[in-house]
Parts: sequence; C-alpha cells; structure tokens
Amino acid sequence: MTFQKRAFFGLLLLGSTLPLTPGCSSSQQPLELASLRQSGKVSFICITRTGEGAPLDACPRGPIGSDGALTVADPNHDMFALLTQKATGEVAVIRVSSRSGVQQAQVLDADRSNPGKTPLRVGLEPEDIVTTRGGHASFVGVKQLGRPGIFGLPTKCIFEPVAGREQGVRDITTWPACALSSAPGDMAVVLDTQRVDGGSSLLCGGSAPPAPEGECATDLSEEIGAELGTQKLVVALPEEGKLVVLDAQELLSRTPGTFEPCAIEAELPLRADPPAQVTQSLPPDLKVEGSCLGDSVTYGPFDGPFASRPSGFAHDDETLFVGDSGAPLIHRVDVRDPCAPRELEPLVPTSFLSPERVVKTSRLALSPETNQGERFLYAVDQVGEQASSVMVFDVSEDALDRTPLVRPDSAWMPFEAPDRIEFAASVKDIAFVMAEDPPTNDEGVGAYGVECDPDPDAPLDSLGALARSDSGLVSGAGNVLRGIFAYVLTSDGRVNVVDVEDYDAACRRNARANTSSEFDFRGCRNDPVGTRYFTLDKTPDGVSTVTNEATCRAVVPHRARARGGRIGDGRRGLIITDDSVGRTGAPALVSLPRLALGGQGLPVSRRTLEGRKNPILLGVDFLSPGGSVDPAQVYVGTTLRVRDSLSSPLEIDPNRAEQASVVLPFVETRAYPPSDTVTVVYEGELDGLHSGGILTVDGDTARLVDFDANFCSSGVQDEQITRELAAIDFGLSGQPLDAFGKSRADYVQIVSKLLDERDAYWQKEGLACTDGGGFDTCDALFGDSDLQDLRPERDLTILSSTEDTLTVTPRSPYQGDPDNHLAMLRCCFPGPLAYRVRASRQWVVRGTSSGFQHPITSVESEDGSRVCALDCHPLKASRRGRVFELSNTACDNPDPNAAEPCGVGARGQDDPICAYDASRGAIDPRDQAGNCIYDGISRRFAVYRGLEPSVRGMTFSFEVSSGFVIDSVQLSTNQNAVLPVSLASAPWLNSVGVVDSATRGLLMVDVRAGIVVDQFF
Repeated sequence: MTFQKRAFFGLLLLGSTLPLTPGCSSSQQPLELASLRQSGKVSFICITRTGEGAPLDACPRGPIGSDGALTVADPNHDMFALLTQKATGEVAVIRVSSRSGVQQAQVLDADRSNPGKTPLRVGLEPEDIVTTRGGHASFVGVKQLGRPGIFGLPTKCIFEPVAGREQGVRDITTWPACALSSAPGDMAVVLDTQRVDGGSSLLCGGSAPPAPEGECATDLSEEIGAELGTQKLVVALPEEGKLVVLDAQELLSRTPGTFEPCAIEAELPLRADPPAQVTQSLPPDLKVEGSCLGDSVTYGPFDGPFASRPSGFAHDDETLFVGDSGAPLIHRVDVRDPCAPRELEPLVPTSFLSPERVVKTSRLALSPETNQGERFLYAVDQVGEQASSVMVFDVSEDALDRTPLVRPDSAWMPFEAPDRIEFAASVKDIAFVMAEDPPTNDEGVGAYGVECDPDPDAPLDSLGALARSDSGLVSGAGNVLRGIFAYVLTSDGRVNVVDVEDYDAACRRNARANTSSEFDFRGCRNDPVGTRYFTLDKTPDGVSTVTNEATCRAVVPHRARARGGRIGDGRRGLIITDDSVGRTGAPALVSLPRLALGGQGLPVSRRTLEGRKNPILLGVDFLSPGGSVDPAQVYVGTTLRVRDSLSSPLEIDPNRAEQASVVLPFVETRAYPPSDTVTVVYEGELDGLHSGGILTVDGDTARLVDFDANFCSSGVQDEQITRELAAIDFGLSGQPLDAFGKSRADYVQIVSKLLDERDAYWQKEGLACTDGGGFDTCDALFGDSDLQDLRPERDLTILSSTEDTLTVTPRSPYQGDPDNHLAMLRCCFPGPLAYRVRASRQWVVRGTSSGFQHPITSVESEDGSRVCALDCHPLKASRRGRVFELSNTACDNPDPNAAEPCGVGARGQDDPICAYDASRGAIDPRDQAGNCIYDGISRRFAVYRGLEPSVRGMTFSFEVSSGFVIDSVQLSTNQNAVLPVSLASAPWLNSVGVVDSATRGLLMVDVRAGIVVDQFF
C-alpha cells in the first residue's frame, strides 16, 4: 500500500523517537501502595475524548511524550487497558497513553470516595477479557465458585461517575451478566457475516435481541464497522470440553445486576481423539542417505484415552484455533458462521526429538499474513523437552502439514530442537507485532511492507534501496524493526523477539556473495549469478548495499532474533564487530589458545627448541563451495586476524607459527553460547569421575558394571564403534581398520587408591594378590593414585559397551598376560572402583557451555540391554567431539635439535590416517588428510603433532566471547521481583503489554526501542 506522507502520518511514523526525559521505566521501583493485585489478562481499548469506544486503529502511535509515556497521534483519542485482578475479582482501568498538559498515563479510580485506586468490581476469579471490534464494550469471564459466568462492561460506564450527573456508583450491579454451566476459559469475539440487518445485531434464529436500556445501555450497531456483521462471543468451557456461542448484544441488553443463565446460541463439543497417524515432512537437509528417518516422520497411534480441555485461543475472521491441555490436538474451528461452528481436521502437536511424548498446548498466537501470503500459528508446548517451548505451525491457505514445522538447517543448531523455539526459561505467552517504519523518497511517497533490496543495480531512489542501512550503520536496515515479529514472554522476566518476516532480511548479511547452493563459512548461499559483492560498484572495497555483518544468517525465520553488538545509539541488532569503539557483536576469541599440562604452561612456538617438541593447535582455511578456499580468519577481541594479512596476520603454518590459533565459522552464530571456554585435551576424559564400578573378571576380559554411568549417552567409543567411524570418516578397511579400532578405542583408567597397607585386608584375602606379594606388589604394579600421570597398568581398553556395562581388557597387559593382569587388578582393588573413561590417542574437544558433541546413542538388543551404537539420526550422525593429530610424511629427522628441524612430528608406523607432507605448510582442506581437521559448528582447527609424543592431559584452552544473545527486553533487574503471566499486542502503538502477577501490574514495552517505557502498578 502506498501513501503520500502528511503531517499526521509523520506523527505516526516518528514513534521510535526516544524520550528526552525518562518516565516510569523498568528500573523504577514500584510504590509501596500498589493498586494492582495478582493481575491476569489485559485487553486494549481505544476511547474518544467523550468516552466512547473506537476501533484500535483510531489510536495510532504518536511520539514518545516528554514524560516518557506513549502517546496517540490523534489528539481526540486515548489508548486504555482493561486488566483483570484475579485476587479481588476486579478489572482495573488504565490510561496507557498520555496527552501533555491534558491527561497522564495512570491507573484510574472508579470511586474516589474509597482510599487508593478502586477498580471495577466483577465476579471472583476473572479468567479472560475481550473487547468488541469497535471498542464499545468488553466482556470478562469469571470462574467464581458456584457463580461462573460472563460480565459485560460497556465502555461508557468504565469511568468514575461524573459529579452532578445522574450516574450510579460503579459496582457489580452496574454490569449486565449471565451465568454459565461451568467455569469459562478463553474467549473470542467473532463476526457473524451470515446474519446482518443494516448494522443491527441478529440472533442466530434471525430475530433481533432486546434493545438495551438504562444508564449504560450500549448498542453495538453504533460501532464503526457494525454493518459487516453481528458480534458473537465464543467461550471455552474447559471442564466440559466444549465451546459455546453467545450473542454479544443480547448479553449487553440484559438488566444490570441480574445473573440469569446465558443464552447459548450454539455449542461445539471438541474431539479428543487424535488421528491414528500423522506425518511430518522434513526439510531437504534432514533427508540424508542412510538416515533412519527417511523423507518424513510418522507419529501415532497415540496412547489415550484423552479428554479435551480447551485452553488458548487464536483466530482470524474465518478460523478459530483452540489449544488443548487435555489432548494432543490444536482444534481448528470454522467460525465463518458462528451459529453453526464446525470442527475441521486438527493440528497435531508432536515432538521431533521425543516422538513418544504426548504434547499438549496452552497459549496460542496467530501471525499476520506475510508478504508471501503465509500465516503461522505459534503454540506453547506446556511441557517441552527441558521447559515449555514454542511450536510453529504453517497455517497458510495451501499448507498441507498438520504437525509442527521442522525448520531447515537445524543441524547447525545442536542446542535447540528442530521443531521448537526454545529459551532459557519456560514460555508463558506469545504475541505478534507487525512493526513498520516505511522508507520514503524525496517526494514523501512510501509504502508498507517494502523489502530492503541489496541489488547493486537497483535504482538508488527505489523504495527497496532506500530501506538499506546508511554507510554509518546508524539508521535503516538492522537498526529498526520492520516486519512481523513474535514476542515471547518467559518466566525469567524477559520478552524475547523472534523473527517471522523481517522486511530488511535481504540486507542483513555479509557483502561477499556466494552463488552456490552450499553454505560458505559465513552462511551465505544461493546469491544471484553474476554478483560477487553486494556493493554499488560490485568490488570488495565499494560502498556496501548491505550491513556487511559477519554472517548471512543474521535473520532466519522462526529463530530467535540476535541482539548483536548494540554499538553506540544505533546498530541495535547487528552481528558485527567495530574495533573503532572496542565493541564486538560477532563471536570472537578473548585471546589465542594456550597449551598447558597439569596447570603448567607449555611453549608451542616453532621457532624454539622446546616449542617444537610440543603439539600445536592452529586454525585452518575454510573450504569454499566450488573447491576453492577462503583464508583462515578470526576475531581476537575486536581485531580481525586473517591469514597472510599485512596488518593483522593469522599464522597457520605449523613450521612458522609462534602461537596457537583457532578460527570461528559464522554459518550459524546462534550455535555460539554467549560465552564458552573450550578445552582440547589429549586422551581427555569423557564425563568426569565415576566411583561405583564393579569389576568381574572372566579370563582375559572383564566386565565393568556401573548402573549410573550412562556410557552410551556420554559418548563412549568401543572397538566396533571406532572401526565404524574410521570407515566413515577416513575410508579405512581391512587390516588397517581392525588395527585402528584396537589402538584408538576408548579406555577405562582406574583411579582408585589402594587400601592402606595397614588395612586388615592385606593380612587376609590380600595376601593372595600377585602370588603372595600382597600390598607391596600391588603398589609396585599399579602405583600411587595421587600421581599426575597414573601408571599404564591401570588402563583397560573398551572392547564393547552398553549403557551400564563395559567389556574391557588390559591396554598394555603386564608381562603380556591379560588374564593375570586382570586377576591382579581385581585382587588389588577389592571394592567398588573409581575410574575415568578416556579417549585413546585422540584429543577431546569440550566447551563449558557447548559441551562434548558425539554421535553415540544406545539401541535395544535382543537381551533387553541398551547397546552403544552410532546414531543414524541426521541431526546427530555428523557430530564430532574428537580430533586426531596431523603427522608429517616428510620428516626424515624428527630430532628437535636438527639444523633444519621439522615443524610437525613424523608419521608413525601405525598412523594410517592424518599424515601429509607438512613441509608444504598448513594442511590444505582439499588434501586427503583434510578429513582430520576439526570442523565443528562453532570452531575449526587442526592439531599438529610435536617432535615428541603428546602426553595424556595436555590441554589447549581458549575462550569464545560475544556469542549469540537473544534480542530481549528485561522487565526487571531482579528476576525474583517479577512473575509474568501474559502479554498482549497493542499493534497501533507498536507496543506490547506485559502482565505481571507479582507487584508490577502492567508494563508497556516499546517494540521499536526495545525498552519498557511505562509501568502501572
């Protein structure tokens, strides 16, 4: 839609102006005498200066007032909120907009004769509140024990009686009301377009409802838009598992103070039985050859029986969506004729990661239609995998799937389920906001819904080009919200932003193009053929037509929005680093990696004798689509260091490097925790210390049983799994593969202490140990457990594994006799064993936040045990948390003191993989040994062997900062001071209202500025 910009429109579009003087904000402490108590739900209503209701679009947003409050651009209207008070059975009236010198935003008093602020009295336990389309009345459902029902609140009577006029005191007898058969749940106002008589309301039977009478008489036919149809109330009755339909005018026409049964015009018992089976389509990246999923996932049958219990509502003019807390269904109800509601085929909430789980829903929200004609239903999974989370359903007209949307490229997001939007805390409610700040040309002509156009050939005065960010990145794309966004309220007192359709998405990216269908390391792909750079002259140094962020995936539909660097007053959400102000918004290293052993730092410089002895960890080039490479690069602090750069070089040649390094891919910055300390440990442990192992010996093998160990879940690789991975990752076969499995399978390290030599055990059963040697022989063989590096006789290779049992054999049998070795071990350590599970001749990669990634799962065997095996799930099959050292095929003299020493240690006789000619420099990702590069989602490097063997426990460590942070509004600095329960969109104010059940009442969040601009308590 185009427009000619006028003065009035200027007021509407300048709503992003920040207040010069702060008003009530999230940092302001509530007054001791709060007027709001245990708030529940809110409904916004636009009201004229004469006290009459009006449609919400009659209250467009004006500039932020000098008192910091929201304003309405039209001086003849104000925005109000009706807020239920569950503890007192009341509805508070709040003026949320301010008019300078005329009206202040505040909680209103319905009776000044009482101390404090007096809300409107209704029945006890108000549950939901809705307002008619034209704002002339609102309806409150109450759950009062023995008196459940609905109260009508005519807008003309929600204010304090005016002195001198014949108006009654506002109390519970002021309102028309009716009784329900059971407690109501959610409610919705829908339009009956089948029965309309020139704007007059008609009952389902065709007759007109009684005419309203009395002081608060309200005729809905006087509303703007009344000619479109009759307004009906759809009310959920959760205890009865059904919906009922009432006529809004009929209820308002009742005698105030009476409480007769509601006139139910229609009712719809909701189905409780889910389909026998339902199919969920998968995106192309999850349709992997050899996967155990195939092209889709089938769920069902579902274990019942179920009883429907309708929960949240969301609707448009044709369809009412109804959540269900009693059955795994989201009901779709055709309400085009509310007098004959009809249930359609339901949506079926499921769990991709836990297919057997029965998923039930609470709150729902329906998005506005996107530029592509799509609509999405967001639904709260009230249990979730870890905490309640959000499911996304495509409910567009041509949508076929009835299950949650499985988002593409989920393999890049190991910490979030593919079919869930997850947060650190439980989800309480959802609302959608369509935010606009339309670009305009020099003639003042603009349009809504204009998408930013990064095409260098686009005319500079086109609206798409005008939406671009300016050269200073302080205005335009990325600095304002333009598009459709979901606002998700979580129990930790945050309102989190989710991208649905960002009109500026095409301009939120890196300037370098990638025409391939495969991702490059910046997450770019599928760019127009012929475009190399998104700059005006299409050269690397030209004026950028995009934000030139670190990644092309700054904006991804149905993913949490990035908070970004927030540099200066602009750049609100840009994933970009600016060393001129010392801020970083892209993932960066705090410092380069360091090597240590036992807490003591070790040198790695290839220019020193001692450094060459040790291994070195180095970043490697990125393999680009098409077979070329991009130079290794990484931010260290705010400095971008690049291989072969003259100003800030990153040395990755193991023959010349003086420091360790690592590079950070930007395919998916959401995979980076806000901060993460990463360790790369030689023969590192998988999951810490175990203390309950029971060892039973059977000849040359033994069984270590620990029912609390969860070996498969912790990523144990026995001989068989090690062979399978070597065949997949390195193409080994035959005898080399068998030998590799034996030498690289994980092992158990016994860390138990020997019993004190004075213990009575050594005078009895212990005397038989080691042919009568007792304690002394045990001590000589297995050594002290307090040593930094324990004796190798304590190590047991893992032959096979289940979740609670490991079959093991000595890694280095004593005197070549594994039978005797195990017998001595069992005798020398008679009680439960303390032990660790370690990788063999591999480096284990682990992050304090990102954890240890592995592809191991457990499968049920014929005897009922859970056997460790490779996971065939496409999300997990490619996960790796280990890396092998690279060795040198061209190091004839590995002596560190040689005249021309090697930079990389020599290949050994049992090194069938990870060897290359290191005299050429760094490993080329296209080399066969490039398979030995650690190519993780959030780190990429290679470990080069030193001229002396690596020692168990050697540790490279580095810290990654500026990871992904969700763009969110924090309601309070004290998480324990808020108890958020619901939120609602105030679209024409570009705001959302958050209801706090503790002390803060109603908080108004400015979606453009991303702050709390006012609160009412």
